[in-house]
Amino acid sequence: MSKKNRYSIKRNYTKRRRKTKNNFINKRRKTQKKHNKRKKTNMKGGGDGGEPKPYPNPNPNPIPIPPDPSPKPEPEQSLKLISRFEDIQSQKLYILSGSDDFLYMYTDKKKYDSPYERAEIEESIDELDEKNDPKDWCEIRMNRSILDYFEGAECDGYIRSPLFYRIDYFNNPNYLCATSGQWGRGGRVTRASPPDLFEASFNYINSIYNIYEIDEWPKSLPPPPIRKSKEKNKEECSGDYIKQNKNKIECNQNCCGWPHSGYVCGEVDSLPGTEGKCTLEEKTSTKQNPTY
Repeated sequence: MSKKNRYSIKRNYTKRRRKTKNNFINKRRKTQKKHNKRKKTNMKGGGDGGEPKPYPNPNPNPIPIPPDPSPKPEPEQSLKLISRFEDIQSQKLYILSGSDDFLYMYTDKKKYDSPYERAEIEESIDELDEKNDPKDWCEIRMNRSILDYFEGAECDGYIRSPLFYRIDYFNNPNYLCATSGQWGRGGRVTRASPPDLFEASFNYINSIYNIYEIDEWPKSLPPPPIRKSKEKNKEECSGDYIKQNKNKIECNQNCCGWPHSGYVCGEVDSLPGTEGKCTLEEKTSTKQNPTY
């Protein structure tokens, strides 16, 4: 065999060997690339867009235990203290005074004679537990505390969804889940919801706050968001009675149908000609509420 042919055979053999090696390397790279991609998309929740998504946690997070409220302060002797649920009346304003919190409560609805059942609270807790939403934790804690004050399976009588107003410079939603600086009503209207008022919930509230009934509307407190009726102002009371009891809640309700009618008793902001009459709240500069 000539020298030229010998070199030609050797060169062809080298080319085939190099091609085989390159094919092996390319195949190994492709396999490794597929393996890496599979590994990436095999993470929890899949690899949608290259972003792994975690599976939902089968074990819900435990609800944090709030600190115990401070002991309520000594009662004010000058105010009418309410210590029994039976003494709560409809269309009345109450002050809830605690050591580290301060709220107003307005009961615009009548008291129902039907019982309030413990099972209703327990069902609400189960529903909120299943949702496991942090926004509901306050209501869950509050309802569990109220359950401790049930003496049986039900309570006699209740007031549905009273209105609560927490003063701005306090913020203890763990107690009654009421927002600060605005009127809030229970009944799942907003999260979290203040409680209905019945014997067990009243006793829970009374364990934290001194509850006082007041007959004059504070000047700084805005009126509750209650839909007003279209009926005209009432003149059931005498002019002398209105003059002597002007701006008091009892006078406004008995004589002028406040807050549903929009009228208040007597002279408001020293407007001439209003003595002994029911005056529209909108004509005053007191943010539509009676004053001291």
